[in-house]
Amino acid sequence: MRSARRNVNVNTNVNGGYCYNCYYKDNSWNWGSFAAGAAVGVATTAAVAAATKPTTVVVAAPPVGTVITTLPSGCGAANAPNGVIYGCNNVYYRPYYQGTALVYQVVTYP
Repeated sequence: MRSARRNVNVNTNVNGGYCYNCYYKDNSWNWGSFAAGAAVGVATTAAVAAATKPTTVVVAAPPVGTVITTLPSGCGAANAPNGVIYGCNNVYYRPYYQGTALVYQVVTYP
């Protein structure tokens, strides 16, 4: 007596109708290109975010005795006991000649 043949298909990769290995083996999806594009997108976003991030700059007043050759903008002249001084944002400068060059030295308010 001859035994009857049965065809049995067993697919262990299918779970609830989803084939886990099908997409990994399918080269038409180009996952490598997708990953490279995503990495470039993340880097670009980080660069743009860093470029547009506001920065805070704190400028300290120069110490007394500092000599400069040009006054900052917005200075006003004021009479002082020893002559004219220039006030610029609560920093005061006394003009004098250093050789033939006019310079300004930071002084305390008289």
